[in-house]
Amino acid sequence: VVVVGRIISGGGAGCIALARSHLGTVTSLDERTAVVSKGSMAQAAGFIIGPGLSFVTSLIHKGFSYHNWEVSQYTLPAYLSAAMIAVNMLVVALWFREDITPAEFMVNSIVQSSEMATLRVKWSGIVICNALFYIAMLSFTVMETLCTPIIQAELGLSQSDAVKYSSIFLTCTSVFSFMTFAIATPLGKRFGERKMMGIAFTMSA
Repeated sequence: VVVVGRIISGGGAGCIALARSHLGTVTSLDERTAVVSKGSMAQAAGFIIGPGLSFVTSLIHKGFSYHNWEVSQYTLPAYLSAAMIAVNMLVVALWFREDITPAEFMVNSIVQSSEMATLRVKWSGIVICNALFYIAMLSFTVMETLCTPIIQAELGLSQSDAVKYSSIFLTCTSVFSFMTFAIATPLGKRFGERKMMGIAFTMSA
């Protein structure tokens, strides 16, 4: 059940790529870094809230039943996640509108084409950026997956305590990630995006 749930969750993560694609469509090259950084900050905020909720639910040492619903430190995060996804779907259905009209899209496409005309598209750079992003997400996934069992094994903690401390650890790392996204735009403008990417991946290594 857990594996199937993770597969479904991973499939739903495609909305992140869709959101970034939309941000890239409605912004110019000068605006894109700042806008995408703000979107990444929102994602980092979710990484902060998620482990925080996991920490709160880890305080439930003994589960209970409510109208045939099992409530415990393992099921409650899933219930909360499902509720937030439902709210998210409702918000998108009722309030999200594409602010750009077809005519504006054509104008924006022409402007972006003129901007890109002064640049040479380097496919090698695109492939390298995708590979770096894959490596970064792979490292994060491995850390997220192994954090709890490693803490439990190395510190000799119970499973409940291991979940609690790993939630605190992931929340702290997410706060640092949020701060990094917040300062990415001004630092990128001052030192250059290429240098900042090199520094970021050097630190993560």
